[in-house]
Amino acid sequence: MQCSLTDQDTYVPGSCRKQADVLFLIDATSNMDYEYFQTYMLGFVSDVIEQLDVDSGRTRVAVISFSDTAQV
Repeated sequence: MQCSLTDQDTYVPGSCRKQADVLFLIDATSNMDYEYFQTYMLGFVSDVIEQLDVDSGRTRVAVISFSDTAQV
């Protein structure tokens, strides 16, 4: 099946999905506003993950947060 997307597409059909490893590196410093962090940072990560083919094992996702130290 042919994969065809435009710049306006927000959903990627299964025929266009490939294997991928995705890493989110998140700044969790204490000087960041908690509401901003919850709404925008985690909201963005959640929105992106919803579009990935994680359930089938084709896409692996990792999240690393950092402030003074890194946590995996």
